[in-house]
Amino acid sequence: MENHNISKKNVAKSFIWAAIDKVSVQIISFFISVILARLLNPEDFGIIGMITIFLLLSEVIINSGFSQALIQKQKRTEEDFSTVFVFNVLIGLIAYFILFISAKLISDFYNTPILIDIIKMMALCFVLNSMVVVHRAKLTIKLDFKTLTIIGLISVVISGFFGIYFAYNGHGVWSLVYRSVINSVINVVLLMLVVKWKPRLLFSINSFKSLFRFSSKLLVLGVYGTILQNIYMVFIGKYFVKQDLGYYTRARQYTDITSNLFAKVLESVTFPMLSILQSNPSESFRMYRKIMNMTFFLILPSMTLLAVLSKPLIVIMLTEKWLPVVPLLQWLSFAKIFTPINAINVSLLNSKGRSDLYLKSDLVMIPIVIIIILITTSLNINAMVVGIFIQSIIGYFVVAYYPSKLFNYNIYRQLRNVSPYIFASIVMAFTVFFSISFFKSYYFQLFFGIFLGLLIYYFTCYLFKVDEVDEVNSMLKKIKIKLLSYLSK
Repeated sequence: MENHNISKKNVAKSFIWAAIDKVSVQIISFFISVILARLLNPEDFGIIGMITIFLLLSEVIINSGFSQALIQKQKRTEEDFSTVFVFNVLIGLIAYFILFISAKLISDFYNTPILIDIIKMMALCFVLNSMVVVHRAKLTIKLDFKTLTIIGLISVVISGFFGIYFAYNGHGVWSLVYRSVINSVINVVLLMLVVKWKPRLLFSINSFKSLFRFSSKLLVLGVYGTILQNIYMVFIGKYFVKQDLGYYTRARQYTDITSNLFAKVLESVTFPMLSILQSNPSESFRMYRKIMNMTFFLILPSMTLLAVLSKPLIVIMLTEKWLPVVPLLQWLSFAKIFTPINAINVSLLNSKGRSDLYLKSDLVMIPIVIIIILITTSLNINAMVVGIFIQSIIGYFVVAYYPSKLFNYNIYRQLRNVSPYIFASIVMAFTVFFSISFFKSYYFQLFFGIFLGLLIYYFTCYLFKVDEVDEVNSMLKKIKIKLLSYLSK
């Protein structure tokens, strides 16, 4: 009972700091990337996009799910932490060696010689990141997202400054490479300084087996999920020109800053939170349903507005040389609606030690992805993005199947609960689309569209008496009271 009270007291604070962490880092990274996009060419981003899947796969393998295993485990020992540290560093070195010797093969596959040196440089990040997996896990276990926030902010600001500096001085694609490496170096240094934990060269077979029973499923799931989410970049880089991959990576960045932002905040908080509540099914379901509804309430209008206002946004932010991004961004905006929703379902299954169920549901998507790729690679990149949208819709129904069984909360009930948000988003989209067509100024279209869209969405949800509106009103009142109290001093 004591743990339950502690968790309820700390959850709100932890969620706020996790949100600040993800929001601040994402926003700063976003504006740094906007500056870099103005200084660099689409081909530069396309080159980095070619190796993204290899970099992400290496990161997944280095972590191997042990971080989540440590968080999920109720009684952790020093042997557990040291075993994970030794294993992760060893895997980091192996990942670096494999990428180092594979650099030539990857560059030949894309017929891009510069990839050889880029891969060898970027692979250094894996060795560095492997050294602080345990440090991050320790902070997450404590729900100390404030420290993670500060470290993330310092890293992204300093590395972003150097990235812009190198881009301004004509270093091209290498500006992006240097930025990534510097970011990893700063993260490692700060985490080691802040987290007062000194690893021991201790490796326990029993501890490894205990953690691996849980983490192995996450490892397979992580590898598979990374391939599934990034396989399109491989085919775009192989069968289309570098500019197309550059356009695609920019479109993904704009959708990720909203959708993945929600997903990362939810994963960082809901997993440890639901792990604490795993012994209380009724409270766990109540929390799961509340988070799910609030996520739909926020993500639907956000991604819908991003799609409707994509043209003025791209022209203002990146200039007209990036206009081919617009149709890609529109389709990806709707596709990415389901990313945070899936993140909640994954956190639920992981908190109950049933990551195998998510793996089973995800494996169903393999033939669907293959069919989409085979059809769209013979057409164009726009067709491929439409295929991603179709895949995301099918994927939602597949992924939501097992959580619906755990709580007897089927997909029909889920969609019925969020139907007011869907209707409000549709009303908002049509209103904004026709309203901004009367104005020529992209700036006016963007800012007026955002204001009008949020206003229409809010009042439509208010008419439907949506519970989340009351929660938002309550939160705004608290903010207003604090501001007035602060100003009156």
